[in-house]
Amino acid sequence: MQSLKDKITSQGRVMPGNILNVGSFLNQQVDIELYEKIGQEFHKRFSNEKITRILTIEASGIGIACMTARYFNVPVVFARKFKAKNVDDNLYSTHITSYTHGIDYTITVPRSFLKADDSVLLINDFLAN
Repeated sequence: MQSLKDKITSQGRVMPGNILNVGSFLNQQVDIELYEKIGQEFHKRFSNEKITRILTIEASGIGIACMTARYFNVPVVFARKFKAKNVDDNLYSTHITSYTHGIDYTITVPRSFLKADDSVLLINDFLAN
């Protein structure tokens, strides 16, 4: 997507450790017009699929997932990095490592939010390197 490439070229910064910092437009400060274009692009690329849910990981992926969900008219489900006290143990879970934070997480999603017949589009915010 050219708009995203242009933003990365003009505002992205390569940090020590070869980490790409896109905080000025994708996660700490959000360019809503760019998010809208990204959502449209995901819809265009996957419009032939019967998407029933969009799944992302908290926190930075939620915005792009929400913009995309507008076009599919489906809910967004996000995996939590920490188990909340108001969630039971009937969960899907897996272990991940955050490249940018250098932290391992066990992410979880309540099983009630993802059904066997769902067609899930996975969206995350950005690749770090």
